[in-house]
Amino acid sequence: AVVSTQSTGVMRRCIGKLTWLSTQTCPQYSFALLDITTKKPWTGREVKALRKIVKGVHANQIVFRALSWDQVSLKVYADASLGNLDGHKSGSGFVVYISDGEVSNLVAYSCSRVKRVVKSVFSAELYAVSEALNFCVMLRIFFGDILGRLPPISVFTDSR
Repeated sequence: AVVSTQSTGVMRRCIGKLTWLSTQTCPQYSFALLDITTKKPWTGREVKALRKIVKGVHANQIVFRALSWDQVSLKVYADASLGNLDGHKSGSGFVVYISDGEVSNLVAYSCSRVKRVVKSVFSAELYAVSEALNFCVMLRIFFGDILGRLPPISVFTDSR
């Protein structure tokens, strides 16, 4: 059954708060929220998915560990999927870690709809890598100003 207008308002407020939280400390919820927001009209399935996210938020904790700054590098993991969102839209995402070889800390992440028409998995993956590198170059310059040297960037993807 379709969710009522009143419940839709409550869901929008909840999704807004969770989206803010996912951009700050909980990247694992980004795709699930993206999946919910692309479905219209909302049904009981989306309500259950939103409840599951809210329950999971209470058990989360992110810890940042000390790094050896003389060996710091940026590690980027990018991924995409073709036609997995409503309307056969594609999704992409990336995570960026700062690492000293032994310890890695999450620095940034993104999960969004691909903003271009892609007709293959490879082109969706390439788009995700391009977005990740675009963001990572900015981070590299930022950390370069702090460290006095530009840290190397390593890119990882599951595309062959």
